[in-house]
Formats: sequence, C-alpha cells, structure tokens
Amino acid sequence: MLDEEIISQIKNIIKDDSIIVSCSFPPNYLLPFLDEKEILYIYKLKKLSNTTSLDGYIRSNLDSDSEELELTGQPLECPFSSDDESFLNCVTEIKEKDKHCPISLKNARKIISFSNLSLNLTVPTYVLTEGTDKDHTILLGMIKNNGWCTRSWINLQDVNDGTKIANVEDMINKHHKLSFINPRHTVSEVSCKYVIESIDDVHATFLQESTGHLEFNLSWKTPTFFIPMNEASVKITISSLIGHDTSDVSIMWFHLILLYDYLEIIKKWRAERNVQGIYSRHNVNFPNIKQFLTEQTTSQSAFDRLIQLLREPNRMAGATITGRNNGNEKRTLQETVKNLTGEKKEQEFTDQLWNLLIECTSYDEMKSSNVSRLAHAFRCCRNDPNRFDMILEPLELLIEIGIEKLKKEYISVYLLAKIATFEQLCVPSLPKFSEINSTDWVDTCSFWIMWLLKIHITLQLMLLTESTVKCKSCIIPLTTSALAYYLNPESPIQELLNPRTITLQTFTTSLNTTDISDLLNRKIPFNSWTLKLISEIPNRKVKSIFYRDLDELFPSSVSLINDVEVGDNATFLTNAFPYYCYDYHSISDLFE
Repeated sequence: MLDEEIISQIKNIIKDDSIIVSCSFPPNYLLPFLDEKEILYIYKLKKLSNTTSLDGYIRSNLDSDSEELELTGQPLECPFSSDDESFLNCVTEIKEKDKHCPISLKNARKIISFSNLSLNLTVPTYVLTEGTDKDHTILLGMIKNNGWCTRSWINLQDVNDGTKIANVEDMINKHHKLSFINPRHTVSEVSCKYVIESIDDVHATFLQESTGHLEFNLSWKTPTFFIPMNEASVKITISSLIGHDTSDVSIMWFHLILLYDYLEIIKKWRAERNVQGIYSRHNVNFPNIKQFLTEQTTSQSAFDRLIQLLREPNRMAGATITGRNNGNEKRTLQETVKNLTGEKKEQEFTDQLWNLLIECTSYDEMKSSNVSRLAHAFRCCRNDPNRFDMILEPLELLIEIGIEKLKKEYISVYLLAKIATFEQLCVPSLPKFSEINSTDWVDTCSFWIMWLLKIHITLQLMLLTESTVKCKSCIIPLTTSALAYYLNPESPIQELLNPRTITLQTFTTSLNTTDISDLLNRKIPFNSWTLKLISEIPNRKVKSIFYRDLDELFPSSVSLINDVEVGDNATFLTNAFPYYCYDYHSISDLFE
C-alpha cells in the first residue's frame, strides 16, 4: 500500500489533484516492455460520464445536422438491449483504458526527479507523457537502486517516417548509438505473434464474444522480419468457448449435459432413500433435449414411438454405424463429425432409444414408455437375458445407454478421422455396467462422463484449429498433445464438473515450424512483432525493444500527435496493413 503522504507530495510537485499515483502491476499496454512485477505509475485521470453510451454518442453527433437528415425505411433489429451485459462490459472495458491520460513532459521530468532524489523507493517510477516533443516520448521511467541508475523511455514513431520504421538495420544502429558498447556484447531476440479468429465469428454480432481463436507465437535469434524456418521455435495457444451453438459437435455437448443432469437426479434420489429398491418418483420434471433445440420435434408420444421402434426387428440386432473410412479416403475431421452425428441412414437400436427418451419431459412420461417392453428389447439386442431380471430404474438405464452411445461416437470420430489411436484416447478400463454393484454405479458413471468431457473438449479444440487455419499437417501432433494434456493425471479437469461451468478452454503446446509451413507460406500479416536488443558490460546495460502491433496499444489520448490520429496515418510494414510502432530504450549505469 502506497503511503498517502508520498502521493500527496507527488501531486504537490505539479499542483494537480487529477493525477493518479498507483503502486501496482503494470497496465497491459506496458507489458511488452517492462519486466517489473510492481511499479509506481503516474498518469492523469480522465473523468468519463457514467451515462456515456453509444446511443448518446450517436445522438450528440446527429443533433447538429438533424434538419438535413431524412430517415426512412425499416430500422435494423438491435442485437442487444439497453441492459445487455455484453454491451455494458464492452463499454466498461473501453472506458477503463481511456481513463489514462498523459502528463506534460516537463511535469513528468519534475516527478521523476523528485521521486528518485527525495523518496526512498524500491520500485521504478513511470509517467505517462503527452508525446508532443520531437521524439514523441509517451513514457518516462527511472529508478536508482544498489548503485545502479536506470533511465527508460518509449517513443511513438513519427507517422511521416514510414520508410525507415520497418528497417531492422536502422533499429540495430539506433541501439548501438545509445549503448556505446561493442556490438559483440549484444544479444538479440525476435518474436512475432499471429492471432487468427475462428470463422464461427461470422455468426456473432460485434458485441458478442469470439467463439475462439488461435495464437501462434514464434521466436528466433537472428534480427530479421522474415521468419527463419530452420531457427524459429513455435508455440500455439488454442482458445475456444466450449459448447457454443455453432460448433459441429454441439449436439454431442447437449447430450453430455443431459447425462450430467440425469446423474445428478439419481444422486439426489439415492441420498434421500434409506432402503434398496426402485425409486418412488411421480411426475418429476426432467431436463430434456427440447430445451437445447430450436426445431420442433415430432408430436408423437414417446410411448407410441417406442412401440413403433420395437416393431422393427431389423433394429434389434444392432446396425453398424455409417461413415467408416476405407483407409484410402481423405476426410477432414469436420466431415467425419458431420457424417457420424448427422442424420444416419442406419442407427443402432440403443441410439434410437436414447434419442427418443431424452425428449421425455417428466418421470411419468419416461415410465409410460413401458419398461418391461424395454427389458425384452434389450434381451434381444444385447443377448443378456439376466441383466433385466431385476427391477431397473428407467433413468439409470437411460444413463447407461447414453454413456455407451457417446463413448462409441467419440471413439469413432477420432479413429475414422485418423487423428489419434485407440491407445492415445486412454479409454477407461472399467467393468461393464452388468458387472458392477449398485454402490459403485454412481462412481462408475461419473468417471465415464468426466472422460467424455475431456474427450469432447479436445475434439472441439481440434475442430476449431482445422476450420480456422486449414492446416492439416498440424492437427495430428496437436491432437496428440491435447489428449496427453487433458487425459493425464495432472489434467486441468480433476473431477466431474457441470458442463455448463466449462466455458473457455485454453491449451498451449509447442510445434515444429514444418507443421505450420502451409500457414506461414500464406504470408498472413503478423499481429505483433518485437525485436529485443541487449548490450551489457560490467558497469553498463542498455536494452532496446522495437515493438510493432496491428492494434493501438496505448490509450488513445497519447496516440494524438500534432492533432493527427496515428490510426489514420500509421506506418506500413506491408502494403496493406498499418502497424503502430513503439521504441523502448533503457540505459542502466553503475555508479561506484
């Protein structure tokens, strides 16, 4: 906690109560440059009205010309309401960044001098500055500690100097002119980042969250804009919203949710009873597949449809699943999923039975589907005459059917798409349901559903990767790494969770550059590029970071140079994409 007296003294230096003095982790826009975990950060506070909104902004800009406007036609449907949480979060995030406003360079120097000469600080002081000087300085920093004095600053590159900004040689020369250190004492690190959004985002409005994205981080040593394939290392981060409606495996996710809900009902019922026997439940409302689907299902009752199903003897023996890969056919993961989860010409009896019973909205409706007929059907289907001699709870039976159905479908997807082997799926070696006693039944079901959740998450991450980058060569190694990550004993999912609570999943792993050579050959513009140069001798250390980003990094208040927005005249590293360019320099000297 920063001493209030220190805050008061700093504010008194420039006689301005609007400045903010905080001792905390650096703001996000300083993270590409600073290594410190805690800094003394000083900036002005820009007060924004709580009533600020897009509607108010539009109205204020239309008022002056309202008489000349002719508004005709049917207005477009608004994708959000005035109290839409996603809208409020978006506006709040924008305001938070824009609250940081700069201090004049003159006052910033006063603050820096005072904090280092008069205050006994153990953390560096940084001040956000206006950038109106000839070097466009937008940050000043300094610290004196253990005999070392470190000065640092960030320059926003001149928008009229685009011809030199992409020149790596100029960056190196600029660094050496500052360092006065022999170049042989200089080490370099280069990195770049690609962020590729999911194509599913076409389904979203501009205020909705992305369904997922891929982030490729490459690093190498040789100072160059071009990626040296034989030198660069690659890390990929896959982020996806699990269970979103536009996913190709959304129906499987809905089935997993139903399995979890059914099991929770069973656990509750078991906790309430004291004796073994069938549950006594009447018209209890059930979760059902209708709550997830927009299309209307058939009006025929579950009982009538079951009777019809049982009268089809060809279904009783069990049909084979369609979509088998003959070994020579090249099929994408997405095509395999659609083939297996879409409308099948042939379905096993148990699959049809599951699809029928998950439409039941109450316990009575499920019981009316005639358990004795169901038992007879399973004697024929599973050739297991003893399994149903006992009275079996219909909901327990439905859970067993669902687990077997989903297990078969997930395994088939991985094997038919040839992205994993059976061994890599780590299918649990558990007793059959017919072999376990009642006390172990819940734990067995929980374990299976947890395994299915892990397998589903991996599958959805791979579907996102395939649809986003169209890079077939990286799917198999990524699947191998993701399965090892989610199925190993240190998995991030250690217990059965409500699938609804599993939202954003992020997975990071390493790749070979050859695995993404197809992607790099497309010459996609990188989102950011960084060259770090460090020159060091016993009594002096100089660091330069040349950072280029497609997005505006700093608050908009420091991106105005001579009343011209950098975004309108940003320098170009390619012929089509503007980059914001920031140069960070830090000089440390040891004074004995």
